[in-house]
Amino acid sequence: MGFEERRKHFRRYFGEDERYFIEYKVLGKLIPKKEVALTLDLSAGGLLFRSADLIAVNSEIEFDLSLPHIKDPIHLKGRVVRVEPALKAGIYNIAVQYIEISENDRVAIDQFCTGKNPSK
Repeated sequence: MGFEERRKHFRRYFGEDERYFIEYKVLGKLIPKKEVALTLDLSAGGLLFRSADLIAVNSEIEFDLSLPHIKDPIHLKGRVVRVEPALKAGIYNIAVQYIEISENDRVAIDQFCTGKNPSK
């Protein structure tokens, strides 16, 4: 079974004309600091973002996700499941699976990804 076949949620990929950012911090660091990163794709189960930070697989992160048609940012906790170098040196694509998300937020993200125009 391939990676694509294991996905449970519809994934929305973002092009150059559509940019969404997250604010995140890596948990467990002595002095966690908030960083901003570009989101590359999104689903109700996780997301992929680009960062200059090399974050270890299995690290836990907290982040806020702002999306159109959703009044307040969605606060999530996730675990890094994959890290790959991006085309540009010193930049990484980081895949995160949500480990703490409310059902309402999961539905709102799913509606956004499928184009059903969520409101929160």
